[in-house]
Amino acid sequence: MKLRELFSFDTAYLKDYIRVSTPVILSGLLWGIAQAAQTAVLGHIGARAIAANSIAVTVSQVFAVFGMACANVASVVTGKTIGEGRLDMVRSYAKTMQGIFLALGLALGGLLFIFKGPIIGFYRISEETRSLTMGFLTILSVTTVGSCYEYPVESGIIGGGGDTRYAAVVDNLFMWLFTIPSAALSAFVFHFPPVVTYCFLKADQLLKCIPNSIVCNRYRWARILTR
Repeated sequence: MKLRELFSFDTAYLKDYIRVSTPVILSGLLWGIAQAAQTAVLGHIGARAIAANSIAVTVSQVFAVFGMACANVASVVTGKTIGEGRLDMVRSYAKTMQGIFLALGLALGGLLFIFKGPIIGFYRISEETRSLTMGFLTILSVTTVGSCYEYPVESGIIGGGGDTRYAAVVDNLFMWLFTIPSAALSAFVFHFPPVVTYCFLKADQLLKCIPNSIVCNRYRWARILTR
């Protein structure tokens, strides 16, 4: 290998890379800003809500991480299948993976609901914070089912199939047009209980299952990115 070869780039591939990766990068940036906005909403409710959310999210992620990992698996399987030109197998793989995601989500959500009490028992917190945490974990045990389906379908199957723009658009439409406005109205205007506001913050994990399921089963997202 010559030194000049280390600094030479195929501009055609670079353009492909930028075109496909830009929606993912922008979506990640906006997602980070949205997480700060959600924390601000919880901060308005009070310190107990922030503490309860911190515990609830940490505990739920221990269960949901298996579902989130499915997105990486689905991305590899889908991308490899399309890259090999085996488009006839894409439909079968997508249906099978959707079934796996849904079953895994139901199992993980159920486990989280069953074990939330004993797990919270390890924390030394006030009774008010404990009650809030239990409420938050109950909500997360339901939304985990949606998370384990919608995210792997959206970012794994559809995104892995080459349509990265769809995931970026859907995520941000739900986040900025529904999740944050509804939660802000709940906390700042209507002064609903913290659990109700938390429902608005996490409801998109279930709502996104609807468009993701429809788009995924239309199979128009397959993009041949190889040259």
